Amino acid sequence: PAQPPPDPFRSWMAKRTKSKFPADFRFQGTDGIRSETKLSAVCEPLSPQRLFCEKRVITERFMELYAYAYIRLLISEGAMQPGEPVVIGWDPRDVDGVFTGAAVNGIRKAGAAALVLGIVPTPLVPMFMLWKRARGGLMITASHNPKDQNGIKIFRACRGMKLLPRNDIKLTRCIFDCDDSSIAAMQPVGERVDCREAALDLFVRFSLNPANSWKGDVS
Repeated sequence: PAQPPPDPFRSWMAKRTKSKFPADFRFQGTDGIRSETKLSAVCEPLSPQRLFCEKRVITERFMELYAYAYIRLLISEGAMQPGEPVVIGWDPRDVDGVFTGAAVNGIRKAGAAALVLGIVPTPLVPMFMLWKRARGGLMITASHNPKDQNGIKIFRACRGMKLLPRNDIKLTRCIFDCDDSSIAAMQPVGERVDCREAALDLFVRFSLNPANSWKGDVS
């Protein structure tokens, strides 16, 4: 029988003693990251990066780290300035708000203003992002995966598009370069702005505009 393709996570772990990264290593799949979630307190004493690579586990600290690294990457590349807005929303699976709250904190600790939508349909994040001319968007969701999983999708300021593989590779390296302990000890500096009502109003108006419907008159 045909052999399964090599696991990129374990391939990276096997090579890390020889070089920092294989040139094409990235831990994003076809659309961001998604995996089983566990609280850091019940996990082995490993860094969030190692827990994700070795155990396929997303902790709340990994969520914060992921959001933080992405914003710092945008700032370092000149794609945004500190204090500029980033939109974030999520699906209903994180009932206690531990993981979503961590992602919001990651945005704010990185120096951006978090425009918080709360529980919304995924398309509303890039829609609201473009409407507000925000510098990026994050949706906390694992899509159709089981309810014990979660993840992050990223939308770019350029037409709300997703990251390309080369962007994923760069973000992966940035995440591994971050010191999780230092980030955990930081205080948020960016604003948190509740934009839920404004976003839902935009979604309704956009959806009911005949120009955005294939049904024509929806009066």
